[in-house]
Amino acid sequence: MVLIACLWKMDDLSSYADHMVFQPCAPFLAAPWAAGVAMSLSTFTERTNNERRKKELAAALVLITLVLVVVVLYPWRMETVRLRALLAQDCLRVGATRVAMGKWIEANVGKDDAVAADEAGAIRYFGKRKTLDLSGKNDAESLADKAGAILKAKPALIVTARKNPSRVSLEQDLWSPLKLGPGKVVYLKPVFAIDLDGDFITAYKTSYEPPRDF
Repeated sequence: MVLIACLWKMDDLSSYADHMVFQPCAPFLAAPWAAGVAMSLSTFTERTNNERRKKELAAALVLITLVLVVVVLYPWRMETVRLRALLAQDCLRVGATRVAMGKWIEANVGKDDAVAADEAGAIRYFGKRKTLDLSGKNDAESLADKAGAILKAKPALIVTARKNPSRVSLEQDLWSPLKLGPGKVVYLKPVFAIDLDGDFITAYKTSYEPPRDF
């Protein structure tokens, strides 16, 4: 059922991130499905003593299995070219933004300082710093309470990939408050930004007390 649901949504670009992980696994999910059907029908054929009937059921078994495999894999095959192109674009985007940000962090952030990012994969790997994943995918604490996780870890840098006019604030060198809850504020100051065709990724220096130049 999960396999059918995923394949049904393959024309939805919003689900691309899921397909990027799911697509290579589709054949492996289809094979056990077909094998399960084959085993079930095989068990059913063993219950008859009529040899001709067994052959007919065996032929039906092979046909049904092949039909199931084709039904599952055909839509997947048609999407391969399109999703491959999207994956290539995504890899280039990650290399030009997240990897570059990670390398900048390695060169500019203290080894004992923590970093928080809403896309922590490449940033964590190339930055080589303790990184809080604000998406919650790798940090359960952040998933349960993002504000609490930030205040506990107190990262020296927060990296956000949201589309925003970060270049203006970067040039103006301004602090801005981010409310995390009642009486809980962290002050952010942009120190580095990358813009790839409108895809902004910005690194903010943090202060947990009102800065003197705020």
